[in-house]
Amino acid sequence: MSELPAWESFAEDIECVLDAVGSSSAAVFADGDAGPLALHFAATHPDRVRALILFSTSARFLADEDYSFGFPPELPKN
Repeated sequence: MSELPAWESFAEDIECVLDAVGSSSAAVFADGDAGPLALHFAATHPDRVRALILFSTSARFLADEDYSFGFPPELPKN
């Protein structure tokens, strides 16, 4: 199984699409697994995001001491 590209790579793709359509800023909608990517893009490119709409997503996937809603870290990765 190959590794997924880093979030930075996805953020560059979003920026390229915005540039290609001539958009200086956009409302970004993300659901499910795309939520953290949208959060990353909005945080690293605040001038390109005028609104962030998140649906059925979370800020992180893995549970931790202060975030019990995530998946246990010991879950298999396959």
